[in-house]
Formats: sequence, structure tokens, C-alpha cells
Amino acid sequence: MPEEDFKHLIIKRYKYWTVYLHGNQGYLGRMYVWLNREGDIDYFLGTMVAERVEFDQIARELWGALTTLFSPDRANWGALSNEAPHCHVHLVPRYLSDRAFAGLTFIDKDPKKNWLTDKSLEFSLETLETIRAAIAEELERAT
Repeated sequence: MPEEDFKHLIIKRYKYWTVYLHGNQGYLGRMYVWLNREGDIDYFLGTMVAERVEFDQIARELWGALTTLFSPDRANWGALSNEAPHCHVHLVPRYLSDRAFAGLTFIDKDPKKNWLTDKSLEFSLETLETIRAAIAEELERAT
């Protein structure tokens, strides 16, 4: 994933990881945490202890920011690397009821099932930037 293609979606950089807003916000606040080290590395078997320790810190910070901003009911985490063969972990907030943000209503259509990406959904750059900035600002405020 060339960073220049997704630079506008960066929420925060850390030593070992970079947090990106996912371009499909079918689940409000969906993001992924991308390992800065190159290679097709398995999260569970190939990451170093320091990378996992930092990831744990990041996960707690992200969940705190999402809780403050959007009050999700649960988090789904996924380290699949199917479409992008590089170590990254998805954070997909799940909602039992609708959420309103940035002038839009976000509906988790089936919150008790596995998440599915609705590829028909499109979000404007303005909407993505509003969500990205809100999360980034909350992370800065909280740390």
C-alpha cells in the first residue's frame, strides 16, 4: 500500500504502527492499524514483542477515542491480510442503534453478525476528513 495514496486518511503515526481511517465508513469510525515494518508478516506469529506492546497501547487509545466520540457497543478486530498482504489489523466498531455524525446517519445493519463491507457505499473526502480529524483530535486530547 503506497502511503502517498492514503496519506489523507492517516489518523496518527506511532513508532511501529500507523493508524488509518478506512475509506469505507459503513461502520462509523472503522480504521486499521498498519505495521510500519515492510513484509507480509503475520500479526500473531511474526510481530516482535515491542510491536505487540505498542499495538496494545494503540488499541486502548483508539477504543477510548471511539467510545468518547461515537459510543460503539463493541469492537470487532480482524487481522486478515487477504486483499493487502501486509501486517495490519482492522478495528470495526459495532452499533446496536443508529449513530449520527457529520450530518449523516450511520446504520449497522446486522450488529450481531460478522461485519460485511458494503462496497456500494461511497463517502466524500469531506466526510472522511471530518471523521479522521475528530478521531485524531480526540487521541491528542486524551494522551
